[in-house]
Amino acid sequence: AYAQPAKLGSEIKVSTTTNGIEFPTVAVDNDGDFAVTWGQYDTASSYTYVYMQRYDNTGAAQGSEVKVTGNSALFFAAPDIAMDDDGDFVVTWSSYNSTTGAQNIHFQRFDATGTKQGTETTVNVNSTETISPEIAMDDDGDFVIVWTGYESANSSYALYMQRYDNTGTAQGTETKVNTS
Repeated sequence: AYAQPAKLGSEIKVSTTTNGIEFPTVAVDNDGDFAVTWGQYDTASSYTYVYMQRYDNTGAAQGSEVKVTGNSALFFAAPDIAMDDDGDFVVTWSSYNSTTGAQNIHFQRFDATGTKQGTETTVNVNSTETISPEIAMDDDGDFVIVWTGYESANSSYALYMQRYDNTGTAQGTETKVNTS
């Protein structure tokens, strides 16, 4: 026999719009507070941006949704989010510049109140055409970001990673994970 878990509360509409929503992700702290990220297409600018909304453990919105990526003329996609025990969190995403063709993995740190900590940081240094960033965080807020990047010397894609401490300072250098 299977047991159906009890549903806590009702369905929550996260974004204030329903158009062009993609790549939703969620992270939860030890108290059950959580934050959600998503990509959203903006019809006025024809660009996609990354947004975030925080909630308490009852599902009540904390503040309003925040545009994480600003208003630059880039396409932003594939956000991911990780949260430590205290509710501090990091959002990562990839960007594409249609003018230069540059593709880069970025992150922005936030404290538990949703206040930005430090500045937006570009993660990749050696790899190009970065896609599919993923992030994981430990209880203290140290984190690692992994992504797929293009190696022009080999004309192939590889998996890369970069570790950071809880202040957003890189630990070591960008590392290629796979050997083949």
